[in-house]
Amino acid sequence: MAWMFAGISGAAYEDASLTYLTCSLLPVLNIYEYIITFSQEVDTVWKRPWTKISVLLISARWAMLAFAVLQLIPNSSKVCQYH
Repeated sequence: MAWMFAGISGAAYEDASLTYLTCSLLPVLNIYEYIITFSQEVDTVWKRPWTKISVLLISARWAMLAFAVLQLIPNSSKVCQYH
């Protein structure tokens, strides 16, 4: 009942907790997926000649990784900007 002292109802607290967990876990899962598939990326893309498709794939994967890492850094106003 700690949220009651702060003037937050139980439902609002649970909603905020779920939002925080969702916004924290999705980038972590994205980073985890990148780590476990990196060896496949090396075999599929890095060891072959560069093509437009391979550049597109690498750009998309590294952009997703950068976005996931940036999502884990809290800003001053909100932990998750997509609430």
